Amino acid sequence: MTAKIAYEHCLVIPARDEDWREIQQVWRNLTARMIVILILNTSDEDDHETERLLTEAISSHLLNSGNLYLSRLNSSIDCLIVDRVSKNWIFKQTEGVGLARKIGADIALSMIRSGLVTNPFINNTDADAELPADYFDASQLNTASDKKVAAIVRPFRHVLRSDQAPSAGEETSIKDAPYQAQTQAQVQAQVRAMLLYEISLYYYVNRLKHANSPYAFHTVGSTIAVNAKDYALVRGTPKRLAGEDFYLLNKLAKTGLVLSSSSAPIELDARVSHRTPFGTGSSIDRIQRLSNPIEENLYYQPAIFELLKALLARLPLIWDENNVAHTFRHDDLLADWGAETGAFDEIGKQKHRLKSRQVFVKFLRDWFDGFRTLKFVHYMRDKHYPSQPIGWICKQDIDLGVSTVSDASDLRIILSKLGCPPASVPPEHKITTR
Repeated sequence: MTAKIAYEHCLVIPARDEDWREIQQVWRNLTARMIVILILNTSDEDDHETERLLTEAISSHLLNSGNLYLSRLNSSIDCLIVDRVSKNWIFKQTEGVGLARKIGADIALSMIRSGLVTNPFINNTDADAELPADYFDASQLNTASDKKVAAIVRPFRHVLRSDQAPSAGEETSIKDAPYQAQTQAQVQAQVRAMLLYEISLYYYVNRLKHANSPYAFHTVGSTIAVNAKDYALVRGTPKRLAGEDFYLLNKLAKTGLVLSSSSAPIELDARVSHRTPFGTGSSIDRIQRLSNPIEENLYYQPAIFELLKALLARLPLIWDENNVAHTFRHDDLLADWGAETGAFDEIGKQKHRLKSRQVFVKFLRDWFDGFRTLKFVHYMRDKHYPSQPIGWICKQDIDLGVSTVSDASDLRIILSKLGCPPASVPPEHKITTR
């Protein structure tokens, strides 16, 4: 690679146990001059699937240095393949997707700083995603903006791909699909699990927005673009087995804006998988195993977010009080939370240390971050408002478009109300291919 090569954009993709032909579908709609940084990784010495993926991916490489291979995919896209599969480069058992994303993003940061990539955003996605044609528009617009944008979160929707079976009598062009023999009932169960999982994501962010939380954004790793300067400020992606996206955005929200883009949605495969301890694959698998998913998959009660809204509104008022707890004297639940968790003591210490209201308010925003918000929600769930099925949630003082929930069509209405992009999933009889 020489300094004469310049790319407009970079795209980081970790991959394990994937198919090379399918990975190439991730960027099939993109035409910009770009480099894909593909981190092939495993922690299993007998991972023959990922070994085969590596062999296929580097088969036509142009340049090689150590565990790096540069290939030309087409006239506008090159691919830098990082080998963390071979014996000398294999991950430890305690390492996974967080480290893979960090390796790729660190390389992207270096390329941006050296001028090899001109756009300052490090784009992250996954091997099961399909990116829309306008994928790079958001980073282009925000590069020209005078706003200090630390990260961009793109919209997404989950889809079932070739593992959907056709309805009775319908012909299909898919041959030898691995799940072609699924019954219609099995497909419907998979669709239902996918919808229930997606509702949990959109419902949580919707309620955070209602509560006026500054952390009301999705934390899905395959949808995130990070400003290189802010990425360096927070010292990169956390090296976690899972949840690295949540903790990365939680840090970035303290260095600048985290914007939710209105571009076309990224399509994510709603497949069952156990690559990470939690996330799409494992969550859908868990929901499918429930005997009655609509009744047994549970969601936070809306009342918790009303308390969160009250808390966020009152926290800045502490500056004008001599006693922190006095601000919440009329709300026993918030008063108990502050006393039992030690939150009031910590806020009080900071108030006495800080010199101005403006600095104190900034402290509150950074201190009561996405992680503490989630802990607050869990505290109220465990102490006062146990989680409930989606049908129960729909009967509360929140407009989700339906009053009862019985099938997938009701779930789709709920998703639409929560802001999920339209046509979140194809009908049960439709098969989408990659």
